[in-house]
Amino acid sequence: MWCGTPESCTAGSRRSSPGPHLTPARRRRARPGRRPAPDRVRNMRAAGGGRLQVGRRVQEFTALELPDEEKPVVLRAYLKKWGWEVSRFFGDVNADSTDEQLLAAAPRHPVFRITVKQ
Repeated sequence: MWCGTPESCTAGSRRSSPGPHLTPARRRRARPGRRPAPDRVRNMRAAGGGRLQVGRRVQEFTALELPDEEKPVVLRAYLKKWGWEVSRFFGDVNADSTDEQLLAAAPRHPVFRITVKQ
C-alpha cells in the first residue's frame, strides 16, 4: 500500500497518509478521500502534489482534484476494489449504486488524479 505525503503541511512537518489507490493507467492513480476534507485533503489541495512511498521507493507526483461530475466512475471503481475496507465512510452508497446516487455523494468524497513525475 502506498503512503501519500503532501508537499507542505500546516503543522510544518510532513505526514504520511497510508491508503488504497486506484491505478487505472500507467503512471496515473486516483485517490478518493474516505471522509470529507480532513487536514491532509486540505494540504493536498494547497500543495498540488507530494510523494508516494512504499518501502524505500519514493515517487514525486502532482495531484489535481476532480470536479464532482467526473467522480462517479472513479468512486464506483474504488468501491468495487476497496469497498470491504472503506464502505463505512460511504454510508448507503456502494459499487452497485446508480450514477445519480454516486453523484449525490461526490461532494463528500474528494478525488485527486495523481500523476507520477518522471
